Amino acid sequence: MITKLLLQIIFLFVIFIFIHLLRKLQKQNPSENSQLELSVVKENEASQTQDEFIGTEAQKGDDLTRISGIGPKISKILADTGISTFAQLAESEENELLTILDAAQIRFADPGTWIRQAAELQ
Repeated sequence: MITKLLLQIIFLFVIFIFIHLLRKLQKQNPSENSQLELSVVKENEASQTQDEFIGTEAQKGDDLTRISGIGPKISKILADTGISTFAQLAESEENELLTILDAAQIRFADPGTWIRQAAELQ
């Protein structure tokens, strides 16, 4: 689960670097780089479509909003990181959940009881 999140972060970092380099090249010679920029845009759109598909597939799990403290936003964040069922949540570690929430910039959630509640709902 954390591995998937780390891979997504690395992927976004690589795209960021690639776009940064493209902008540098474009400043040097804009006419030659327009074709390369078009291919980057197409690749980015394909990546977004794939991410949307993965998110939709992950949302076919349990209704995590039944757990006190998990709303639709946190449920989607968990699903996007591969936690979409009560069983997966029950097997998670609190530190892992805190890392996921921190990466999503969720500051006011407390996953302290989520694991126990998920185990009861299995």
